[in-house]
Amino acid sequence: MLKSLLAGASAIANRQQPEHAKNTQSPWDADFLYFMVREPFPCKTSAASLMSGKITQHSQPCMTSLMPENRVIFSDGIETDYIEFNSGIVAELGIAKKNGHLIV
Repeated sequence: MLKSLLAGASAIANRQQPEHAKNTQSPWDADFLYFMVREPFPCKTSAASLMSGKITQHSQPCMTSLMPENRVIFSDGIETDYIEFNSGIVAELGIAKKNGHLIV
């Protein structure tokens, strides 16, 4: 756990102030998405080089998991709504073609 914490802190420290850290408030109709790796864990057989970023229609990252088990991808801090992300699984992140609407 300490290793993943230090890897995340190092990624943040090596960036002066990431563009997405300057303004944490995004409009509801934004056509982009910020992401971050909650617990990056570099080890002997894997690396954690992509720690955070911005997904747009023109910039859609693709990641492959090298961690053997108990890895997940989730959104908005809702850990129970997850997708398994164990060794060999490829995740292509992008913006949905359909827009959702918040009804209060």
